[in-house]
Amino acid sequence: MAVCSDKNDKYSQPDRALRRLSRRKPTGVGYDASQLPRGAKNVILDGVDHRETAFHKLSFAAQFEFITGKPPATLFIANEPLPVLNGG
Repeated sequence: MAVCSDKNDKYSQPDRALRRLSRRKPTGVGYDASQLPRGAKNVILDGVDHRETAFHKLSFAAQFEFITGKPPATLFIANEPLPVLNGG
């Protein structure tokens, strides 16, 4: 399974702006470069950037359903009242 942005993946850009020059340079890849080959599950999240494809609640929902076979009961993120870091 791959979770990708529609056009905001950092490494799947068809061209890049050169910092010192105002022109764009082709990269040789397309927006779909992050997707897996035919037969694999590719989830495209419209409008999210490359960081949100890992942390967004819609990404979580897609991953949860892929692993368990059913959608999550909720997408609500509850705060932990007293988080404890104890290495255990």
